[in-house]
Amino acid sequence: MTPKKAPHYFFETNQAWIGADKGKVSIQHVDAELIVAPPVQFGGEAGHWSPEHLLLSAVSSCYMATFFAFAEKKKISITGFDCQVIGQVELVAGKFRFTHINVYPVIVVAEDALRSAAMMTAAQAERHCLVANSLDTDIIYHTAVKTAAISLQKKTRLS
Repeated sequence: MTPKKAPHYFFETNQAWIGADKGKVSIQHVDAELIVAPPVQFGGEAGHWSPEHLLLSAVSSCYMATFFAFAEKKKISITGFDCQVIGQVELVAGKFRFTHINVYPVIVVAEDALRSAAMMTAAQAERHCLVANSLDTDIIYHTAVKTAAISLQKKTRLS
């Protein structure tokens, strides 16, 4: 019996220099392009995506996609999702690197009875997020699961 071959995938981007320290990132089959430049912290000008922000966005986007893939399989009714990510960069052995990435997902479920299932699904997404699993840094998740009624009450009070 021949062992089953593990699937493999390729992802491709293109970076084109547009002057100074800026570039244009594009991918096939997507019309929008991103202008990228160094962050303000490293001498760049405000108003552009930086590689550092793109990395953190990749962590949150992958986590969200992974979470929703599992939630859909489990038929968990999700009514809201928001995720802030904060990365800490430090000089380590003469090189800047991300030393910690804190992920703050807030998941809103339709009813209180779904909170436990959503929390277990969030933990599953943490373990299976491709981007997070590819990084050599500490990634800490601070997950909150709320019900739609509680979330709506808080918004009403803030208005």
